Amino acid sequence: MSNLPARQLPTPPAGLEEDYAAAQILVQSKYYAASGRGSPETYEQDVAQVMVKIMWGREMGLGRTVAVDGIDVIEGKPSPSGGLVAACIDAHPCYAYAEVTRTSEVCRLAFYSGRDLAYGSPYVDGRWEAWATLNPEVSATRDPIPLAFGLRPGVALRGVEEFTIADAENAKLTGKDNWRKYAKAMLFNRAVTSGQRAYAPALWGGARLYTPDELGADTDTDTSAPTMPAERPATRRKAQPPSVAPKRAPKSSQRLSAPLADLPLSHRVPATRPKSSQRPSAPLADLPVTEHVTHADEPSPAPAEPAAAGEWLF
Repeated sequence: MSNLPARQLPTPPAGLEEDYAAAQILVQSKYYAASGRGSPETYEQDVAQVMVKIMWGREMGLGRTVAVDGIDVIEGKPSPSGGLVAACIDAHPCYAYAEVTRTSEVCRLAFYSGRDLAYGSPYVDGRWEAWATLNPEVSATRDPIPLAFGLRPGVALRGVEEFTIADAENAKLTGKDNWRKYAKAMLFNRAVTSGQRAYAPALWGGARLYTPDELGADTDTDTSAPTMPAERPATRRKAQPPSVAPKRAPKSSQRLSAPLADLPLSHRVPATRPKSSQRPSAPLADLPVTEHVTHADEPSPAPAEPAAAGEWLF
């Protein structure tokens, strides 16, 4: 059943008809409803909020579902996750980043700019061998190579961004549940977003974006996805116990399990003819003709012999 309300929805802006239709589908699926989980009362607001994410995604060069899933709007500000920021830097032709140190205590990232950096390394091949040839004394210690050594032609080191657990403590972040569970990932999110703003500002046309954690939202995963209220489980009817058929009285053949010969005489029934009160109450004349008329060609049944005195029938 569709969740469309009865009132007429507003006409989408020119050029955004396909995005508006996609937003309606996403809201009706109840997977991406922003506020009311796709309820008819908040349908227009849910579609508008999903449309804002899609429009921000268009500015960032993202697809519809990627934008809706990776961008959150907190206090009117678009807030991409740290993983989405890193992915956009990797895909950009003029920006790149590299991990220098990444632990649960510190995350240090180097940022580069140049040409043809999309999904590529900013360094030339054989960088370590060239450094060891120039500095034989470091080949045994494996000292870190200077970040600016061995860069590809036209590539420059823009800077290094660092975020430590001490910085998180000073910002009173370590008391949050996500920082206790995912300290390494949260340090990376802070370092990559602050580094993007400082060393890759043209990534999204100069827009200053912040992760949900930077805007004070609680997150529950290492990709900084804001905590959403859990959907109430569907009410289930209490299972009814299976109906039990009433037990029937056992048949005469099932009443006595012991052989008749082993039963006392008090349990034996003498073979007596039924009394007149036990015979059919309807007179013989009232019965159908077929029940008391004997055909001429049928032999008459032999009369039953009376039981001898003291004789028992079984």
